[in-house]
Amino acid sequence: MKWLAALALLAGTAAADPAPAAPPDAIKLGGYLELFYAYNFDRPRNGVTNLRAFDDRHASFVLQDAVLEGTWTHGPVSGRIALQAGEAPDLYYQGEPVQPATGSAPPRGPDEFRHIQEAYFAWAAPQSIEVAGGLFLSPIGPETVAEHSVWNWSRSNLFFSLPFYHAGVRLKRPLGDSGWSAIAMIANGWNNTIDNNHVPSVDLIAAYAKGDWLAQVQYFGGVERNPGMLGEPWRHLGDAYLQGPLAPKLTFLVHADGGFEQGSAGTSSWIGGAGYLKLDLCKVWNVAVRGDYLHEYGAAPILLPVAWVASGTATLTYAPADGVLFRLEARHDQAAADAYFAGDLVTPTRRYQDTVTLGATAWF
Repeated sequence: MKWLAALALLAGTAAADPAPAAPPDAIKLGGYLELFYAYNFDRPRNGVTNLRAFDDRHASFVLQDAVLEGTWTHGPVSGRIALQAGEAPDLYYQGEPVQPATGSAPPRGPDEFRHIQEAYFAWAAPQSIEVAGGLFLSPIGPETVAEHSVWNWSRSNLFFSLPFYHAGVRLKRPLGDSGWSAIAMIANGWNNTIDNNHVPSVDLIAAYAKGDWLAQVQYFGGVERNPGMLGEPWRHLGDAYLQGPLAPKLTFLVHADGGFEQGSAGTSSWIGGAGYLKLDLCKVWNVAVRGDYLHEYGAAPILLPVAWVASGTATLTYAPADGVLFRLEARHDQAAADAYFAGDLVTPTRRYQDTVTLGATAWF
């Protein structure tokens, strides 16, 4: 298979490199808290700002995420455990496939693992290869779960629709001092702590990080439907992003993603993109804007309840000290059909929604 050839090539490239020196033993604790208050001008009767990660509640103070994390190294072995509770994990673990208890096996669904953000170990193997296994946040796209690691309070429609986490085994190797790394992962699939179809997925990444520049190109492929659904087609995903300086204190980020699967109902596909700008006004203030668009095609939807969604976001950030920041954000969402709530409790009745959010996060 193609992914076996890619893993063999990765290992072969490393054959001439010496083993890395073992790091000293160390244990480090950390964590963060995130709190927001958001107002939806459609005043949804059910209090839900739909299709949002993670500011999805109207007119309520919300604990978005509370995380306690620990990392350690012991010779060539390291690891990380991050425990969490809040609106964010309750939202994104809804993508976990439901499997009933059968025989001696317990049930699986949105509740069993939602309090674990990440849990993995890594071994610094010879030839500069890192071997890791466990539960990982998804490397797809430039956005991630923690607020202090992104530019806006809310996440793009691409982040909301694409995978949040993977369980599997990962290999990583830097390619000299070029800034490039090669990464390969075999995983259970999209948002799967347990594989729902017994066919592993493969993830291949070329990542770049040097100076002020970040870039990544990625392929993720596998069977993601439940057994028997639409002929269990292979789903292909391609993702790329680039971040760098445009001018002093002005940084850009562009992200593109697309994919398809060809099942018994025909071909379903999607394409999307997002563009970001961040301007550092001074040491403690910055402003960031984002525009994103995601369009889906085909008779068997993969990502969206409607044909397309788009949004425009502007975020003002104040970071008065290390380990704390406050954000004020305005956002407009638009959709191809009714996707957002207003007066009805269970049925979306709006093609648009406008919100303003005040959020704060602190970390150590």
